[in-house]
Amino acid sequence: WTRRLVLSVIVMSAFSVPALLIAAGGLVIGDPYIAKYGVLFSVFLLSAILMPVVANARRNRVRSIRTMEWNGVSATVIEHSRIVFAVVTTFFIAGAGLCLSAAADIFRHGGGGGIIVVGIMLTVFGCVVGFFLPMMLIGRIRRGRLVLTPNLIHQRGWSLESTLDWH
Repeated sequence: WTRRLVLSVIVMSAFSVPALLIAAGGLVIGDPYIAKYGVLFSVFLLSAILMPVVANARRNRVRSIRTMEWNGVSATVIEHSRIVFAVVTTFFIAGAGLCLSAAADIFRHGGGGGIIVVGIMLTVFGCVVGFFLPMMLIGRIRRGRLVLTPNLIHQRGWSLESTLDWH
């Protein structure tokens, strides 16, 4: 753990703990809006906190490295982290939920002038961020992997693939 990582976790936690307390307060007093936004904001912040932590964590990578048959040849395959992918997915879903819920509440409760523009901006941003989920469900965005064969290197990122022949 670097000093910078520890500091960022502390600072972000300073925001997420009050959001959790606000969500709990909303549940206690029976205000669904406070509870909804407190939970969404907490999940959003907690996933933002966890991203650098799980990305930098030293973990046993032996389970993610294996030998298998790939396109008719023996290959070494290194899978990217499931935990990192899950945390990033949670971050995008919570961000989209936060934006789209706020936009829906703005349009439902009305308001004039600039507030409608804010609702439109939140809708557009929520849809762009929320586009991650359907793309993940149909397999266009998925965990990455690196495949090493005697003849080529194949890398699949979250949303793209590339191959380099090296024979």
